[in-house]
Amino acid sequence: LDNYSIDAQGKPGIYFGDNVNVSIELKNIGPDTAFNTQFHVSENEDYITLNSNGDSIGSIPPGQSITKSNIINFDVSYYIPDNYDFNLNASITDNNSQRNESLNFMAYSPNIEINNVEIMCNEHNTLMSNDSANIIVKIKNTGGAPIQNLKGMLTSDLAGNPLSIYGFIDSTDQILPGNESEFNFHLITTSSVNTEIPFILELTAGYYSTIGTFIIEVVDSLENFETGNFQLYPWDLSTGDSDWIIDSLNAFNGQYCARSG
Repeated sequence: LDNYSIDAQGKPGIYFGDNVNVSIELKNIGPDTAFNTQFHVSENEDYITLNSNGDSIGSIPPGQSITKSNIINFDVSYYIPDNYDFNLNASITDNNSQRNESLNFMAYSPNIEINNVEIMCNEHNTLMSNDSANIIVKIKNTGGAPIQNLKGMLTSDLAGNPLSIYGFIDSTDQILPGNESEFNFHLITTSSVNTEIPFILELTAGYYSTIGTFIIEVVDSLENFETGNFQLYPWDLSTGDSDWIIDSLNAFNGQYCARSG
């Protein structure tokens, strides 16, 4: 086996759900003609289905090569993991010998993750009781394959009362590997202060599906020290026996709190 190449429906690599053709080039490196040459492959893979596994090649004179286009065809599962290595075991025989080779491939799938959540409802972008907010959920494709026609549906265990989600379905045409997109939703809440609202974002595109989760807390004050400093309000820090500092170790909620001493 001197060389092999793939045609994955014109794509640069093998992606989830693809139908793939494999072409090979065989070279006779021996001193004699290889008569009745046969090339066949087998597989033991959960995510690969062989449709055609080889063919008769015929005779190959010494030192000569022969190319067989699309001699192998297989389907890739829609559920194959990203960066999945797999191989086809090839058997090459003629009248006098047998040789075993391995054809190695890698398949790619999208992997969609929540990258960030932004609250757009007031000048400080925090959610308060009896509030209305636009939620921007930024998602990223960390996988090796693009995703098309991705839909996102936002739900919550608190939906209905005291939470209403409007425009709870959004979509995006395509997210290439390493790229981001965003979904936009609108909600109104009468949840009490300090309520943590859990959200579920269901993402689907054809056979692909995944779920992301995040939590938004309803606060009673716009100051939560999550800026990591005292610049949100004009605090008077000159009073008291000890200096006031931002602490990231003792926060009750979020990442930061303020303490003196």
